[in-house]
Amino acid sequence: AHTWNHPLPILRRTLRDGGVPLGGSMPGFGEKLSAHEMDDILAWVQSNWPDKIYRLWHERSEQAGKPLQPISRD
Repeated sequence: AHTWNHPLPILRRTLRDGGVPLGGSMPGFGEKLSAHEMDDILAWVQSNWPDKIYRLWHERSEQAGKPLQPISRD
């Protein structure tokens, strides 16, 4: 689906807390799975992405962790 559009912290939060707060219907698994188990699930999901999608996700995730730069008006 569209999981590759979200950085890892958002994927972890959604798996832990569920999708209901975001308007979805997926339940949260934070009380049933450890953080390590949830990371294992996310790694498995990502292992099914084509290489191009994983590269795009990785680039976006790196950018999500950086502060925004002002737009140059030159």
